[in-house]
Amino acid sequence: MKSIEIDCFENYQAMKKLKGGAMGKTFMVKKLISAKLCVLKKVDYLEEEDKIRADREVDQMLRLASPYTVRLISKFPDRTELCLIMEYCSQGDLRKVIAELQQLPEEERLMRVWEILAQIFLALDHLHSHEVIHRDVKPENIFVMEDGSIKLGDFGLAKVIASKNYATAVGTKVYQAPEVYQQQQMTVESDVFAVGEVIFELLSGKHPFESDSEQGMINNIIQGKMIEFPSFAEGNMKQIVLAMMNPNPSRRPSAKAVLAHDIVRMYLRQHEGRRNIDDSGRIQQLQQEKDDEKRRADGEKIRADFAEQRADSIQQRVDQVKRQADEEKRRADDAEEVTRVFQLEIENQNREIQILQQRTQITEQEKEREKIRADEQEGNVAQMNLQLTQKNQIIQQMTEKQQALDALLPPRNEDDNLPALGPIISNAVIPDYATVQQNENKFIHTKDNNNPSVIAFNPIISKGVVRFEGQFENSEEKIFAIGIADASAVFEPNHGPAQGKNYTKTVGYLDNGSLHYLNAGIDGNSKIKENQLVALEVNMTSNPRTLHFFVNNQEQPVSVSDIPSNIRFFVFLYNTGQSFTLTRFERIQSSSARGVEGSSVLKWGHQWDQDAVYDGDLDATEQEVQELFQTVGRVKTVCLYMPDEQSMCQGYVQMSNEESALRAMNELNGHDNDSENESNNDGQMISNRLFVANLNFKTTSADLLNFFAQVGQVQQAEVIIHNGRSKGFGFVTMRNQELAQRALIQLNNQKLDGRNIRIQFAKEHDDHNPHQNSNSGVPMMPYNILGNYGVPMMPFIQPENYGVPMMPFIQPENYGVPMMPYIQRGRFHSRRRNRPR
Repeated sequence: MKSIEIDCFENYQAMKKLKGGAMGKTFMVKKLISAKLCVLKKVDYLEEEDKIRADREVDQMLRLASPYTVRLISKFPDRTELCLIMEYCSQGDLRKVIAELQQLPEEERLMRVWEILAQIFLALDHLHSHEVIHRDVKPENIFVMEDGSIKLGDFGLAKVIASKNYATAVGTKVYQAPEVYQQQQMTVESDVFAVGEVIFELLSGKHPFESDSEQGMINNIIQGKMIEFPSFAEGNMKQIVLAMMNPNPSRRPSAKAVLAHDIVRMYLRQHEGRRNIDDSGRIQQLQQEKDDEKRRADGEKIRADFAEQRADSIQQRVDQVKRQADEEKRRADDAEEVTRVFQLEIENQNREIQILQQRTQITEQEKEREKIRADEQEGNVAQMNLQLTQKNQIIQQMTEKQQALDALLPPRNEDDNLPALGPIISNAVIPDYATVQQNENKFIHTKDNNNPSVIAFNPIISKGVVRFEGQFENSEEKIFAIGIADASAVFEPNHGPAQGKNYTKTVGYLDNGSLHYLNAGIDGNSKIKENQLVALEVNMTSNPRTLHFFVNNQEQPVSVSDIPSNIRFFVFLYNTGQSFTLTRFERIQSSSARGVEGSSVLKWGHQWDQDAVYDGDLDATEQEVQELFQTVGRVKTVCLYMPDEQSMCQGYVQMSNEESALRAMNELNGHDNDSENESNNDGQMISNRLFVANLNFKTTSADLLNFFAQVGQVQQAEVIIHNGRSKGFGFVTMRNQELAQRALIQLNNQKLDGRNIRIQFAKEHDDHNPHQNSNSGVPMMPYNILGNYGVPMMPFIQPENYGVPMMPFIQPENYGVPMMPYIQRGRFHSRRRNRPR
């Protein structure tokens, strides 16, 4: 009996769940040290009966190990289950092969079935020679390797039988022999019958006893009602298969008898030849895998040693900090005791001073009385003055003594309030634990929802130089950011970093490399990739205070100055499954920033503008806009916002109804008040090109083409999505105007991907402006007008909160207000401005 590896669950990473076998749950796993794919099968291992059954299956696999059976690599317990690690059959099972064979020519299909039949009986003969019947032969338990060879697996129901005894009837009902139902007994001949059913299904794609229900198939098996045998497989194949499915078990051929057939022997010789060649290559491959695994193990050991050294170094630093803290505490205790003693002395001296002051007051009173009697007692005045002088000297001495005592007190150190260098203990503030969960220093966005979440980190930073560093995992092509916030910022659940009152209180370093502040995005820094170390370093002692960025310890060219005096670090996670690991939160001696080529500094509290170039009509009035839009329908509201750092005058127009809004969008988009660009006429509106609005953002161009193809031939279909998140629109070009007119009538207001689409004729196609009927000319604010880092939110934004409100085309059924974005271009020369916010 072959031995197996000693193993544990931590050596594997689960990849996906597979269809389970007869007695357990199965998963495809990857061995971490070698990256080799295997199959993990879990069976119950709690009750004594479970343990007996599981141990029997392991013993069967070890005893029956051969080139024709699935190999058991290792086993290990995991709580109440036993884990079996088996080799991975990359081509799946015969159920997949059955479907593939039906696509082959009949002659080629027959040859392939002969090869499979020969290999199945090699495995079956191996089992029967060890007095074991499988009891569950079916396509799902016969596996195909990478080289096309066949292996028999899943021995959960296999059982050793005595020479004349029978096994209990178990297994899959529609692949069992008649005697199973008639006598509730299974023999080696029952396995042969099941193989006959599998071979029949490989040839025809159908079960030989096919019926409308499982019970009907069982009745056909008992009664021997078989469907017609495939005509192309007449001869030897038909003779062998029908013999295997003979209702009389004693007349079925044994596995050895089938292997002795001339044609089967021929295919076995071919298979053995290929296997010898494959075995030679496999030996080299196994040796290579063994060498690779050894190298990986050596690498893991080196990394483990390095991690241990780093842990020792960190522990030494922690011990040093602890010793320093103990020393500081001892000094503080000593100083406190000295201060207490001095305080007692001072209190005693104060009492003496009070007594002397009282005596002085009495003396002054006596002096007054003596002065009254001065004329009568001139001789006593000198004596009284002498006494008074002496008493004043005593007071002076006591005052000097008090000053001397004050001098003995320990001096106050101005640096006593500076925080100590070294690691900072963080306290994460998570708005919603249903969205983000914490595992030590790792913060994981759950798979339960796709809500945004901002994790802030206490303590508040107000002094020294502090470095905040970590890495984002499982974040490829996902939205995330890292940044700082004014200490007064409060992050609510399901909100972005710059949302609401936090609009002016955050600076974010986004995954695409841009810095985001006050709805502006400034490029220049590197993109943040998955598993890269990204660090933020604030210098709260410099004047002005600064914020620098690092990626893999490389300083980035764009930094921020004049940051608030009290800040906190934050991390932004948006997509499910992504995570952030905090690797370093430390107060350091001095700043790591040294400056790099092309450096630039952005100022907190000022609007950031990379270009600050204006090319639009900055002096357009609401009256002019209203007169322009009244040419297509009744206007309810016009609202313009004068630009700060945008390139044109922007605003919105509310039409009286949806029809007027659609007409304005089609006829006035790109319109110039000077009428230089006017080209609207009926000839352009009636064409074979259609404009389609209110598309679901999941709808693709292929979906749009297939939808319109039900009317007639479609030449082209294109879907355009607003900002990647809001409702989209598109264009469909039919073969002629008649088909376009028919599509407009038949498909308008019909549902596509759950939405009632809106259709109208588009303008003639212009290669210079392929999106004439869209508002694609509208410049979108970076990342979304809300400054919420790509988080979809309500489209209308109050200007006092977020600056310039920009709206893509809004369908009235969503918000009740048909809106049109307004952008006026081309009437005035470009201007350049730079205004602080």
